Amino acid sequence: MRVLCIDNKNPLNLKKLAKSDWVYEGDMYTVVDEVVNEFGHFYLLAERLGKVPPVLYAASRFVALSTNTNIQQSKYSLENTESTC
Repeated sequence: MRVLCIDNKNPLNLKKLAKSDWVYEGDMYTVVDEVVNEFGHFYLLAERLGKVPPVLYAASRFVALSTNTNIQQSKYSLENTESTC
């Protein structure tokens, strides 16, 4: 699913997040996985893959551009991710 970043002002863990993992308002990203848990709804973005553990981005910071929802709910939890933003 393609999404547009609509809020890059308030990442949850700005100090822990490498600049290379920042997302920018107005840029498009590809969601490859979703995480829904007691802490909220998060996306794993194709353009920011490669980090172990992965960085999750709050879904509320994006708006969907496509209706393709061929993504599966993830087994990731916030415990095994480096940071969320």
